[in-house]
Amino acid sequence: MTEKVVFNQVYDHMISNAIFPVLQSFSIPAETALIKVMNDILSNMNSQHVTLLILLDLSAAFDTVDHQLLLERLSDEVGIRGTALNWSRSYLSHRSQRVSVHGVLSRPFDLNMLIGTLLFIIYVSKLFKIMEHYLPDAHCFANDTQLYLSFKPLGNTAQADAFQTIEKCIDAHDSSLIN
Repeated sequence: MTEKVVFNQVYDHMISNAIFPVLQSFSIPAETALIKVMNDILSNMNSQHVTLLILLDLSAAFDTVDHQLLLERLSDEVGIRGTALNWSRSYLSHRSQRVSVHGVLSRPFDLNMLIGTLLFIIYVSKLFKIMEHYLPDAHCFANDTQLYLSFKPLGNTAQADAFQTIEKCIDAHDSSLIN
């Protein structure tokens, strides 16, 4: 119950203060997010543009979150400080669970790396800023990311320029998760 209350407060705070990433679809159905991407690509085709599309599945990244970096993002990006940040630190630390089968308890399982979707979005928030900088069209739904760039296939360098732009975006993203 406490987690739901905190989730609602953080989510409402992010929405009301325009902190929630514009490129992130969190509360809409996945089908709607896919329709947006498909519509963008089809519109670009109608304008005689070619679209370079890269699909990223970040679901494995949920298990590799650096909790200290997440806490820094909660403070710096979202503005969570004081008691709320201390509660978040406690929530992310020293968590475990046990399973009981016929009255016999298993050994504790460490849960330090498990976080919810909203915390993951906050963790990768720099990714969205990088995408906005490099790519006019990109879209994310929870842990699925579509990077796409449309261009007119005129001249010899248009395709190479598009690839270079995507590579710069991915390189910048990789370094953002480090610092």
